[in-house]
Amino acid sequence: REKGDFLFKEIPLYYGRKIIDTETAKQNLIDFKKIMDKNSVFFGLIYGTLLGAVRDKGFIPHDEDTDVFVLDEDRVRLLELLEEFQEHGFEVARYGADLLSLIRNDDYVDIYFFRKGIFSKISGESSVPNHFFKKYTELDFYKHRYFVFEKYEKLLLYAYGKDWKVPKENSPAAVLSNYSKIKIFIKKILPNSIVDLLKKLKKGS
Repeated sequence: REKGDFLFKEIPLYYGRKIIDTETAKQNLIDFKKIMDKNSVFFGLIYGTLLGAVRDKGFIPHDEDTDVFVLDEDRVRLLELLEEFQEHGFEVARYGADLLSLIRNDDYVDIYFFRKGIFSKISGESSVPNHFFKKYTELDFYKHRYFVFEKYEKLLLYAYGKDWKVPKENSPAAVLSNYSKIKIFIKKILPNSIVDLLKKLKKGS
């Protein structure tokens, strides 16, 4: 087996599965950070975990996971650490495209890999403008220091809207890439039969 290759049994993760257990999630993140820092692999807080760290000074009470980001150029280095993560009780729950999920004690960390785009960095169907990735700062979170975007409040405004400081359930980050926005727009204005036809034509090309 090549270094960085791995086998795993996928664990179903879906919205509504369970509310985060704060103590478990906190310890998972602390140990995740120890392994990443020990191996000099950069990561930062993003999405709901960043929102909670800034607004709530802790995990959002109704959140279901921990969100961090890693730059795509560090993807292989992180994958090479999976054996070390397993030695500390973490298991790979899912991996595909730009998302890796590590689970321990029934709570999981979502790791979003961000690839280079023209004006933004892309992770799956999400898009974050390049300028956010130019500078970082550190934020206290449960008595530990974590990297975040230097302009983290502007990122939260971009992702959650002008009322990001107001707690709301069922309100994920709205950071879809232009391509994904176009797909959603097309689905709204075209009958399903035409959308299905376009999919078939794409597969046949």
